[in-house]
Amino acid sequence: MNAKQIILSIAITIVFAMFIGYGVETFYPSPEYNDFCEEDYWQYHNKTSCENFGGEWRNYDHEDGNCETPESCQEAYDEADEKHSGVFFLTSIISGLIAIVLGIFILKGAVSSGLLGGGTLIIFIGSTSYWEYANDIIKFIALGLVLAVMIYLGNKYLDKRSKKK
Repeated sequence: MNAKQIILSIAITIVFAMFIGYGVETFYPSPEYNDFCEEDYWQYHNKTSCENFGGEWRNYDHEDGNCETPESCQEAYDEADEKHSGVFFLTSIISGLIAIVLGIFILKGAVSSGLLGGGTLIIFIGSTSYWEYANDIIKFIALGLVLAVMIYLGNKYLDKRSKKK
C-alpha cells in the first residue's frame, strides 16, 4: 500500500468507530448524572445543611467531613449507565463483526484494511465500555466468539487470496 492508501485505511478505521459510537449516542443517549443526582452536594460544608438537602455526611480522619451524593441516586445512575453500556457493547460487537466480515470480502486494500481496523477498534471500545459491568462469563463468551469468527474468516478467505497473488 502507498501512503494515500495507508492514510485512507486509518481514516476509515477512525471514522467507522466514531460513526458507530455517535450512532448509539444519537439513538440511545448516555444517562446524564444530573438527571439522577441533581444537587452539587460538595457545596454543603456542614452536616446539617448537607443532610437537609439530601446529601450524606461523611467524616474522614484527615478532614472535618464531607457532603457526598446519596447512595440511592448514585445507584440509580449506575444502573442506567450499565444498561447504556450494555446496548453500546452489543451494538459494537455486532457492527464490528459486520465490518470485519466486509473487510475480508472487499478486495480494495485500503477500504478492506480500514474496515478491518474499524471493526476491531469498535469491538475494543464497546468491550471496554461494558467491562466493569460484565461478568467473567460474558467477557469470555463475547471475546471468544469474536476471536473464533476472526480466525475462521481469516483462515478460510484471506489465506486463499494471498495464494492467488
